[in-house]
Amino acid sequence: MILGQSGCGKSTLLNILGFMDHPTSGTYIFNGIDTAALTDEQKTLFRGETIGFVFQSLNLIATMTALENIELPLGYRGVSKSKRLDTARQTLERVGLSHRQDHYPSDMSGGEQQRVAIARAIVSNPLLILADEPTGNLDRYTAEEIMRLLKSINRAGTTIIMVTHDESLITENTHTIRMQKGETTQEK
Repeated sequence: MILGQSGCGKSTLLNILGFMDHPTSGTYIFNGIDTAALTDEQKTLFRGETIGFVFQSLNLIATMTALENIELPLGYRGVSKSKRLDTARQTLERVGLSHRQDHYPSDMSGGEQQRVAIARAIVSNPLLILADEPTGNLDRYTAEEIMRLLKSINRAGTTIIMVTHDESLITENTHTIRMQKGETTQEK
């Protein structure tokens, strides 16, 4: 978990970790690969194969159903339509939303939309999930529900890096990095 006040660089760090921004200095090695040596096209392919994103603004496509939003990343990877649909349905089941597969984002609650965004992030079994304030716009109960879901995904073997300013989300087993003015200030 990366903690820090708004504007301290948390989202920028996530963008660097997800190959969407370039670091101004230093070396970024991901899964044994020096990311500076990759072309933009290679970074895009590598990102699609290894990283899932849960964006702060969710970035669900309003004209697509929950199922269609979730299957989208698999289409970019060339997975057949039938396999995409099967995998997306299984992933919706995993996040407890199989009954909402044909609903559009505007027909779902904030917590349901967040679970669809998480399902889209995990549908391709990434090595890493980058989550930008995944509980920031949710009530306490729904935020706790989303944290339970993320913890279960983590226990199943996926690394999750989450940025937040909410200190109440820190648990005993959470590795925490604090940021201030673009720099890490403390690790626990």
